[in-house]
Amino acid sequence: MQKMSGINIYEDLVEQFQKGIAENNSKMLRDFLNRKTVEELKSSPIQYTEIKELRAKAHTLFGEFIEAEKEYEEGLDTCPPQLKWEYLVNWAISNFTIFSITTDMNEILPYLNKSLLLLDAAIVESGREPNHEYALLSINNVKAFIFMIMKDEKSARQVYKADLGFVKAVPVDDFNNKEKLQFLFANYFKGLAVAIELKDKKLLMKLLTIISIDDGVLLGNHTLFKKFYVTMIDTFDTREEFGTEFNTLFRLCNNFKEPMPVYRKFLELMSKPDFEGLDKLFSEFS
Repeated sequence: MQKMSGINIYEDLVEQFQKGIAENNSKMLRDFLNRKTVEELKSSPIQYTEIKELRAKAHTLFGEFIEAEKEYEEGLDTCPPQLKWEYLVNWAISNFTIFSITTDMNEILPYLNKSLLLLDAAIVESGREPNHEYALLSINNVKAFIFMIMKDEKSARQVYKADLGFVKAVPVDDFNNKEKLQFLFANYFKGLAVAIELKDKKLLMKLLTIISIDDGVLLGNHTLFKKFYVTMIDTFDTREEFGTEFNTLFRLCNNFKEPMPVYRKFLELMSKPDFEGLDKLFSEFS
């Protein structure tokens, strides 16, 4: 039998992982983890790192967090410097899988604290990113969200205090280019969730202004909820990753009932949808 080339190994592994996820096929994912061909990709750092990350994600789905951490650590060793900050953020976010296993905060906190350390390392690494302000905002959205889960409102507010004022609005061309700023939009709703939980009108408006393509609505005489809703729908329509994140957080909403009750209420009203209730909720923001 002819030996597979590196690129064929990479494509085959990615396809197997994606198919296992799409079909919710645990046997296929276990077979993916049992394959040793990943080690043949070490001469291609980007591909090797990506497969290591996929292997880590698969382990977390089985609740194998020690194995997942090992995969992430091995992937980090070969991760190209310019990609490290995103890799570290993805590693931090992967710890959210613990919510699917337990709601006991005593069990969850060690994973969240580990995520905060990874995000601090990501901030250092993000200095290489050309769009540094958006990289930093992506990291801070995740960081503030974690602080809110930990019921540390002071730290969540502090995350945005120094840097948010310097972030410019996403240019329309970049907003419409689905190949650009994917990481920003894939982690943006966490920041919006923080502003909702804090009932912080100023923070919410700043976050909306950064991604809005309809200044007429934001500057017009509309309710806060309408400004939020129009911006959210516009972003849903253009940025698939934004909608994917919203749906992911929506599925986890039961786990946020105790630490994030306002955000949980928002999701309940959205699911109906109860626009009158949402308008009333947002009118309470200050």
